[in-house]
Amino acid sequence: MSDKSTRRAPLGGAEILWPAGVEDRYGISSVTRWRWERSGKLPARDIEIGGRTGWKRSTIEAAEQRTGIVTPAPPPARQSGPHFETFAQ
Repeated sequence: MSDKSTRRAPLGGAEILWPAGVEDRYGISSVTRWRWERSGKLPARDIEIGGRTGWKRSTIEAAEQRTGIVTPAPPPARQSGPHFETFAQ
């Protein structure tokens, strides 16, 4: 039996971020994520489950501390005002 066939999901509640989750976390495209991986701004993926690779949340958080990557603040809620008027029909 090969090592790859015996891999199991992490135990102990490790949270996994898949590539799409990293893109959502930073508000970036898949191309930017790929560039960040190639440049070392993102660490190497450290988890593989069922052929999918991703990162442990702790790995991403450590990279944020090391490289200064920050999770962007959510966009402000849209408010009414002179540029956002509501018209009654």
